[in-house]
Amino acid sequence: MRTQRRELMAVEFEQVAMRLFAERGYDNVSVDDIAAAAGVSARTFYRYFVAKEDVLRLFPRRQGEAVQKILAEQDAGLSLFEAYSSALQQYATIADLDEVARWWRVVTGTRSLFGAFMTTQYQLRRLAEPLDAQRFPEAAAQPLYFEMVVSACVMAMATASRRWCEHGGDFGATVREALSYLSEGFGKPL
Repeated sequence: MRTQRRELMAVEFEQVAMRLFAERGYDNVSVDDIAAAAGVSARTFYRYFVAKEDVLRLFPRRQGEAVQKILAEQDAGLSLFEAYSSALQQYATIADLDEVARWWRVVTGTRSLFGAFMTTQYQLRRLAEPLDAQRFPEAAAQPLYFEMVVSACVMAMATASRRWCEHGGDFGATVREALSYLSEGFGKPL
């Protein structure tokens, strides 16, 4: 019960913070602003987050958890790339596009946040490694290949998400296009 309440409160802070970031810009919103808009003290905010930047880690974590769940349901006969590509494309069909757009606008609109995003991606990859190792036991034999495939797929998704946010269009089609470039390889000219 306590964990569920904690998660709900963190999501509430996230929603309030994202609204304020969208209205005023990330750099123009303080922890005090977020806390006041949520109707609590800054001290309460700090029970859930170390800094306002940490609010932005919730969406990538939920995204990563959703992709891992879809990945676990993939056909066991798929290659590592096929499984990740399929899972990311399936995620693109269920993603909350408003949330995707809002998050990317905040992150790309604030230069200092992109480094935080990369750190978050790395941390999420590290958390997923045990699950991936179970799903793809052959990864132990070629850890560099495994890491390259997964990292490339994650960056393809990130790049497609950012591009879609900036240029619009069909989110799923943008994700498929990005992953198709990986599938085809970059060694040949367009």
